[in-house]
Amino acid sequence: MTTQELNSGLDKLLKSFIKKEGAVDSGSLLKSVKFNTTYINSDLNISIKANDYIQYVENGDLLKDFFELGSVEDLIAEFIASKIGL
Repeated sequence: MTTQELNSGLDKLLKSFIKKEGAVDSGSLLKSVKFNTTYINSDLNISIKANDYIQYVENGDLLKDFFELGSVEDLIAEFIASKIGL
């Protein structure tokens, strides 16, 4: 799996999660979501570009809850496994 595929997968999962949580008003937040991951020397860095107010959605728990989802953990684990040859 490439970092582009990981980015795309995380984008889709977060957009779906935002919809599921009912955090869609104008659609501006959904349109702003863009992950940018890097994997260098076995170090995975995940960053996200989104409207600043994403940090306040759901009382500030939206991103924490998102990264605790099994589907997100599975996607990241699949990426890591592909990089270490499992």
